[in-house]
Order: sequence, then structure tokens, then C-alpha cells
Amino acid sequence: EERDDMGGVGSFNRLVRTLYVGCGGERDGAMDAAVTATMKRLLTDTFAEFGPLEHVHVVSAKSVAFVRYAHRAYAEFAK
Repeated sequence: EERDDMGGVGSFNRLVRTLYVGCGGERDGAMDAAVTATMKRLLTDTFAEFGPLEHVHVVSAKSVAFVRYAHRAYAEFAK
């Protein structure tokens, strides 16, 4: 059973297709729009080699990104 408080590492019973990507460590604030766009393009180009992507979301304030694949197998291969 999954936790209601969104704590922990998630569930192995769901078909998770999204990967968390750290984008370069500590920063002094959010990435600007140009850096965010460049990062999104680089992530898309890099991770698309492992299979079709549904979405790439860059969280500029945290310098992280989430890459979602069309199918779980592609995400597992990309890890």
C-alpha cells in the first residue's frame, strides 16, 4: 500500500516511467530562460537515445529535471 503523505521512495507496484535528473549541483538561484531551454534540449537529445519521450520538465529553481518516457521499459533502460 502506498503512503498518503507522499513520503518515502514510491511504490514498486506502479508502472513508473519518469526519471529524476540532477542538473549540475548547487546554484545561486534559478536558471534563466536561455539556460533552461538549453538544458531541456540537451536532456531531450540525450535521453531520447533510449526511447521515445513523452515529456521533459526542467525545474529551474531547483536545478533538477524530470524525464518521462512513453513506456516503462525505456525508462528502465535509460537508468
